[in-house]
Amino acid sequence: MGLMSGSSLDGLDIALLHFPTNFYESKSWQLIKSETISYSEDWIKKLKLSSKADQYSIIDQNFGSYLGELISPFLKSFHRQPELIAVHGHTMYHAPSEGISVQLGAAQSIANYTGIPAMDDFRTQDIILGGQGAPIAPTVEHWLYPDHKVFLNIGGIVNISVHGSNGISAFDIGPGNQLLNALSMEIGKPYDENGAIAMQGTVIESLLNEGKKNQFYHQAFPKSLSNQWVQEEVIPIFKNSNHTLSDRMATAIAMIAWTLENALNQLNLSEKNILITGGGAYNNALIKNMQSAIHSKKNHLVIPDDDTINYKEASLMALMGYLNITGSNNIFGHSTGSKINHCAGNLCVPKSLLLL
Repeated sequence: MGLMSGSSLDGLDIALLHFPTNFYESKSWQLIKSETISYSEDWIKKLKLSSKADQYSIIDQNFGSYLGELISPFLKSFHRQPELIAVHGHTMYHAPSEGISVQLGAAQSIANYTGIPAMDDFRTQDIILGGQGAPIAPTVEHWLYPDHKVFLNIGGIVNISVHGSNGISAFDIGPGNQLLNALSMEIGKPYDENGAIAMQGTVIESLLNEGKKNQFYHQAFPKSLSNQWVQEEVIPIFKNSNHTLSDRMATAIAMIAWTLENALNQLNLSEKNILITGGGAYNNALIKNMQSAIHSKKNHLVIPDDDTINYKEASLMALMGYLNITGSNNIFGHSTGSKINHCAGNLCVPKSLLLL
């Protein structure tokens, strides 16, 4: 079972996967069941404040227990229990330059609550090896979606990966739903459904140009972003503007589309089909702007089925756990910038088993 907690705080994605004994030869797999469970208002508030928390270990353990509580009905509804639960966790602080990446949601608490072994911390080892600790999505792309070569995930932060003959290039390209959701919350909406607010607005060029100035966009990859970066360096630009909400939303979408164009220019990518996943795939205004931004180089966006859009990253976590316990590497060093391919993850055994 894979658990993914996105930075946009839209809930916990759960994916239960079956890998046959000949998986490494066949690359066959099955998504048995999936579900997204919303967080309580109390936990949304806690997670928004988590980057400022001074009692990390307590919040980490409590959030892990909360995740265990959330998934219990899902587990009870299925006749077979998973062999392992792999959890990404909610990113509290990500600063690979400081040698730190912290995710909330202790696997030990999940294991204790469910009685099932759990695994977490898929980033620390990569950072020790000189990498960014992210993105790790190329692992699921390589193993579970081998028919595609270029991927764009539009979550709270947008990331891209390209699987080429010379290896994998993957990096965060800029803000995504975190920025758009922060704006839509001004009128009490958790997100801009179908991009309706943005479609009513006009792009403000001065605001767009201000948004483009950040030096991150011009850094060489591999590179990665933190939630704090979006909250401190991007969102205030759009929140503090005096323009109407619809104009600011339209401008934010234009900037996100530009970050894709900018990334494709850095990659020198043309005439490619790009598979889109993440909640942003349902934002019609964003997809239209992105397609327009990349049209000149004959790149084309591909919108897959709902399961792929919604559960690719939760499936990634299930796969990360499976590769670990079967003795295979689950991190591509070329995509994160680390020195070698390696096997990451911290395995936690339920307390009930330790006491036998």
